[in-house]
Amino acid sequence: MSRLDPALGALLEEERLAVARATEITALPGTDAPRRTYRIDLEDGRRLKGRIVSGPDRAERMRRWLPALPKGRFPVLLAAAGSATLESWIPGFSCRESDEAAAETAGALLSLVHQSLVPERLSESEPRFAAWCADAERWLSELRTAGHLDDALARRVGDHLEGLRPMSATWGLRHGDLCAENLVHGAAGLCCIDNVTVAPGLIESDLAQTFYRWPMTPSQRERFLRGYGRGEAAVSFLRHEDFWIITAALRAGAFRLRHRAPAIGVPLDVLSQRVA
Repeated sequence: MSRLDPALGALLEEERLAVARATEITALPGTDAPRRTYRIDLEDGRRLKGRIVSGPDRAERMRRWLPALPKGRFPVLLAAAGSATLESWIPGFSCRESDEAAAETAGALLSLVHQSLVPERLSESEPRFAAWCADAERWLSELRTAGHLDDALARRVGDHLEGLRPMSATWGLRHGDLCAENLVHGAAGLCCIDNVTVAPGLIESDLAQTFYRWPMTPSQRERFLRGYGRGEAAVSFLRHEDFWIITAALRAGAFRLRHRAPAIGVPLDVLSQRVA
């Protein structure tokens, strides 16, 4: 039995839930990221998912936005206090990265998430879009300063960020991490079981995050886009795909750098390929 984080233990006690067994299932064990995830079996036979998220603000965003997601395909947030959360457990079997039918269903699922808020087009000077671009420059600087990008590659990445920057982007509800790793085939169909990053954001960046996290074959990609639909956000993403994938890779690289997570070479390889 894993030792529960004290904040999560306190939340379970507050909810009067007796734990029979708790097992840590954190996706990136061994990092110094503050996030932790547990499979919690209660004495009454129920199973829950417990989390320590990256602060009370994240838990509050989960409380605010998870109820907006399509019912049945996403876990229900049962309780939250501070940085601790409890969610329903969705049983099922893991989605394979190579599953073409799942790719199409996942595209439709992400589209439903994006439709949960009325989309808003932002100009390149609008502060929310400008902030994303400034973040990308900061992520690039962090990776360069840490020695993970040589000067020549960093210059190419910077040139691409500047030269490929779109004139507009779409603001809406962003999932943040919809990929095969976070999908299971459950009783209600394909379900997404990791939704701590759901919050308003740039839709094109969310599509980029999915394609970065889920390497698809050309036919899988076509089926995903068929499921998603060729609306304005999808067209905008495809027109400026290199920019959005580069920013997704920079964000992933900076995260791995900050939290000493393994496989920092994965986002760096994506960057090299996109600016070759």
